[in-house]
Amino acid sequence: VRYVRNRHPQAAARTATIYRILEQLGTDAGPLRARLSGLGLETVDVDADREVVDPAGHEDDVYEAVAHELWGLALPLHELLDLSSSAG
Repeated sequence: VRYVRNRHPQAAARTATIYRILEQLGTDAGPLRARLSGLGLETVDVDADREVVDPAGHEDDVYEAVAHELWGLALPLHELLDLSSSAG
């Protein structure tokens, strides 16, 4: 998120950690863009957010742990995004 915001500051309102999206996006009906804009992501201090560890340079056990963490986040994220796409 930090990298994207540094390289593309105009995208700050649409960038967040996967944890923030899962915690705050909610299940209200509506287009994803509108739901994201309601979160005020451009004002969020991403350094304070919980995020998935980058496993680069770590041992295999860290890669495995990150893969399991991401897998556990993928289903709820898919459900939120599927709700968004079905809402128009």
